[in-house]
Amino acid sequence: MLWRVVDRVSLVSVTIGLIVFTASASATGVGFGRTADVTAPKAVALQPERMLATETMVRRRFPDVLHLSSEGLAQRLSGKSGVLLLDVREADEFAVGHLPNSIRVDPNIPTDAFLQRYSSSVRGKMVVFYCSVGMRSSALAQRVQRELFAAGADRVYNLNGGIFHWHNEERGLVDGRGATSLVHKYDDTWGQLVRRSALAVSRPAPKN
Repeated sequence: MLWRVVDRVSLVSVTIGLIVFTASASATGVGFGRTADVTAPKAVALQPERMLATETMVRRRFPDVLHLSSEGLAQRLSGKSGVLLLDVREADEFAVGHLPNSIRVDPNIPTDAFLQRYSSSVRGKMVVFYCSVGMRSSALAQRVQRELFAAGADRVYNLNGGIFHWHNEERGLVDGRGATSLVHKYDDTWGQLVRRSALAVSRPAPKN
């Protein structure tokens, strides 16, 4: 992926934090195996702390972006108010699983191209960006939110904790064929933030 330098530095910082956290846990006898949710309850107990630390880092990195909780989004989606959901991940990530009715947006889309494509669709709507944990979606939200408000958007948010937090709360996802319990792990390090590790994968479920 071609990330801006500042976003690449932020991603490295958060990744290093995850690695240090994992190493520290291993040193104290607590592991983070791929089957931690089945065989290592202590690791599961620590997983929410790691997710919370990541969410805090994202909010600090993007203080000008509002961050909506998964509960808040779920409540809004259950009502009649308009929500425009934008999935800021790569195509292979989206194919594994995404929030229902979301539209995939390339993380590196130029600002002008984004506005040309979506500014006419935001009037009176809540616009919610999400990615794996919030880094890519917050970066895009920060780039375009002023213009979205000018185009009539009611609110502009990043989904706090991204699709990983949503998935950890066992909220609904879909793929090209219907409901799915799978989520793309991004990579092995970031995938450790997915509570049900067996469901964090790198490719869609096989066709029946």
